[in-house]
Amino acid sequence: MERWTTCINKIEVIKVLSMRSNCYLVRKDDDAVLIDTSVRREAKWILSRLKSSHVDKLHAILLTHAHYDHLGNAHLFQETFKSHVFVHSSEKQFLAEGYTYLPKGTMPHSKLMMAVAGKKRKVRHSACLCDSIMTELSYVPPESLNLQILHTPGHTLGSVSFVVDDNVALVGDTMVNPFGINIMPPFANFPEQLPESWEKLLKTNCQYFLPSHGNEIDRSLLERCYRKIVKKGAIS
Repeated sequence: MERWTTCINKIEVIKVLSMRSNCYLVRKDDDAVLIDTSVRREAKWILSRLKSSHVDKLHAILLTHAHYDHLGNAHLFQETFKSHVFVHSSEKQFLAEGYTYLPKGTMPHSKLMMAVAGKKRKVRHSACLCDSIMTELSYVPPESLNLQILHTPGHTLGSVSFVVDDNVALVGDTMVNPFGINIMPPFANFPEQLPESWEKLLKTNCQYFLPSHGNEIDRSLLERCYRKIVKKGAIS
């Protein structure tokens, strides 16, 4: 498992899983939160790796957004760790209703994929989460984790990023890094909002941006891609 340790308070960020969708554990001493939960078929792998990291409780389960490959195990992990699940309020209905929609394509190949998919874009995820679940991002993290929540829309309306110790950011699908060249997500409902979200992240002191798909993005790569998009102008 890949690990990052923040410079100031030595908070640990662990990539728990890097298969269908990256999941991250943020911890310091006895405090820990899980960022995203991947798809159902990977539940046993995630639980095994949490166990090997001696995690027996979670302060919260935090979702970067409400797509099936990020919340697939939210209900299971909620029951396992007796933890509340948090997602941006604009997407809480997807947790209650048990489905999400695939986003729009932003590139020729992904636009073609969505055109082929047509109306078959509704994807059912795990069992509906109970009504008592906390789905507003009014979450107050443990002070030891020094966790800041930023609203970074673009991929979805309610996409958020989690900034750890002003050093490492967990960005969900706000950016991707499959090849280390382009961070534009191939799928996004509001791509025109992504440059503003990237700018918001650049205003932090973060040096590493950890996406849900692909490898870490260093600050220089984000800056280059941001400048390129701004120079190019509006994106559709």
